[in-house]
Amino acid sequence: MTKRSFISACLGLSLFQLYTALAHGASVADLPASCPVIAVGTTTSRTESDSGVSFNLSIQRVLKGSATPGTVSVLHPWAGRKGITDTRVITVTYTMVGLWCLKPGASASGWDVEPINGPDGMFASMFWPAVATLPAAYQVPNVPLEDTLLFELAAGVEAAGMNPAIVIGATHGARSSTLQFITNRFLASPNPDFQMAGLTALIPVQPSAINSVTRLWPSISSNPHRYHLVVAIRGTFRDSSPASIQQLVQLASLSPEMREAAIHAISSIHTQATLPFLASLLTSSDPKEQARGVFGLSSFANACPAVTPDNVVSMTYLQCANNGPYRTAETVANAATPGTPGSQVGSFWINWWKQNQAALQQP
Repeated sequence: MTKRSFISACLGLSLFQLYTALAHGASVADLPASCPVIAVGTTTSRTESDSGVSFNLSIQRVLKGSATPGTVSVLHPWAGRKGITDTRVITVTYTMVGLWCLKPGASASGWDVEPINGPDGMFASMFWPAVATLPAAYQVPNVPLEDTLLFELAAGVEAAGMNPAIVIGATHGARSSTLQFITNRFLASPNPDFQMAGLTALIPVQPSAINSVTRLWPSISSNPHRYHLVVAIRGTFRDSSPASIQQLVQLASLSPEMREAAIHAISSIHTQATLPFLASLLTSSDPKEQARGVFGLSSFANACPAVTPDNVVSMTYLQCANNGPYRTAETVANAATPGTPGSQVGSFWINWWKQNQAALQQP
């Protein structure tokens, strides 16, 4: 297996890459550096053609730059409208509140806008959703601009009931405390999409969030966006506490896709608490589960580090210690990367577990 295919098999997309790919947007770290003016404003109509879009924008508040609240004229040129074959000039009457990245336009009194939520040529790409009046819960003073932008975006997405992936994909640059505040708020939402987005983003930074997966699974198990949560557990959850390991074992019984994710996570942690479950995989009828069992057991015995998104890319997960208490010439010879092990390797680890089970299952 090549390095590239192994990385893909192990982790797929990282959480930030996944949500950015889904939302096609910038992050809160991008806007302060690239936008001369960042403002929340409302437009009630716009005129679109193949050459561009124009509209009046009523600015409610300025988050960065020298513009002042009031109405400004915006003209944004583009090279054709995306997904629209009609070449006529059209006027769309629709009230939209957004967070805009404004820059000086072609005329002295006009403005242009930089797309921040998708490809150029689509009006929806021009802005992030926002609300005219920010809810009190999101009015947090004395925070960095990046955090303010994330609060504004989260409020807009909540109010519009839009895909919360837009928020999660934009979190790069915000403080972890802000991310946790927003994701916990999403987790408390009655909307399953928001619950799942909050849980997905919390899992890598707040391990106790794994406790909510079993509770929420009945309401999200048929949701097409559940894949985001499954990928987060599979690729980023690496908390080694026995309580977290037990939670992962419970998740393995929820569904086939969650079982694969939980097995992947457990076999990547390489601690003593993972061993009884990994040993049970050695006699599984599924060769892939057998392989994960061998990988996890051999990685523990050879004192290998947990497999994380960072060390998979650098390949340092292969740099195992030379003085582990269970490391021997035989455990090194029978070490295995994820794949389908030979019957001889599988038999070695079955016997190894029988020989060491009593000592390793002691508290």
